[in-house]
Amino acid sequence: SVQDHDNTLSPSSSSPPPSSSSSSSSSSSSSSSNDNSNNDNRRLEPARRFRILLADDNSDMRRYVASLLTSTYTILQVVDGAEALARVHDFNPDLVLSDVMMPNIDGFELIKRLRDDASTSSIPIVLLSARAGQEAQVG
Repeated sequence: SVQDHDNTLSPSSSSPPPSSSSSSSSSSSSSSSNDNSNNDNRRLEPARRFRILLADDNSDMRRYVASLLTSTYTILQVVDGAEALARVHDFNPDLVLSDVMMPNIDGFELIKRLRDDASTSSIPIVLLSARAGQEAQVG
């Protein structure tokens, strides 16, 4: 199953911090009223959280990795590289986390296809593998 977690409203990080009244007495009244009007006009804007596209055919591993990350990041879970490619343009991830061994399109083929597409070629990719031992080494 695919899960997409969105964030809630939070103050914009681009809002200026509140000003303190430390100006001279001749301009303090006009400066103070301007500062108050600026503070009153601040709006809550949706904060954009870092987005991770997580591709893994093992549902237990996918849920586990997502559970570690979902409190801090927006996670889109997909079941293989083919679904990752189908969803990457709409989701616009900041990072792709992918299992190495998956059906249809594996992690290495996913890297190749993302790198061959100019619109996705700069997305960082991290490959994960649950396999261990000499036969599982990438060479």
